[in-house]
Amino acid sequence: MINSLPKNITVQSYRKALSPGGTVTLPELYRTADANFAFDAEARQESCDLAANTILEHEQ
Repeated sequence: MINSLPKNITVQSYRKALSPGGTVTLPELYRTADANFAFDAEARQESCDLAANTILEHEQ
């Protein structure tokens, strides 16, 4: 599921996840950011739908 947290919380999580630098694995980085490490078909479809809808919104 796409993150529905407020933008300031999302940015804080992103910064927190980047703080260890390149010293942790990608799944650990995602956990630190409270993000879902999912690349299955459902997750990819959700991401594509979000991107397509965002593009459509900006075209109007």
